[in-house]
Amino acid sequence: MGRKALEAVGIMIDELGLGGRVSAEELLTEREKLLDKMLPDAKLMPGAERLIRHLHRCGVPIAVATSSTRRYFEVKTGRHRELFGLMNHIVTGDMVTKSK
Repeated sequence: MGRKALEAVGIMIDELGLGGRVSAEELLTEREKLLDKMLPDAKLMPGAERLIRHLHRCGVPIAVATSSTRRYFEVKTGRHRELFGLMNHIVTGDMVTKSK
């Protein structure tokens, strides 16, 4: 979504008509539990590793910009640390003051 987590959850509650049934904070807590279980098994997109290694070999600067927090970025990419170590820059959502 490109938004801060609490804001994104608030939008989701509104869109799904869940107002009054669950608070943004409650939903965010449940979301975090699910992400902690799911993200460590995140797989690379097909062709991503080949492309990253090719760009790195050719000296092309590579960056990641994600709305994920640094914590979730680390959890999600933990299986691929060496590959993400080839990045010249990594910017996570908690590093910026104004997102989309």
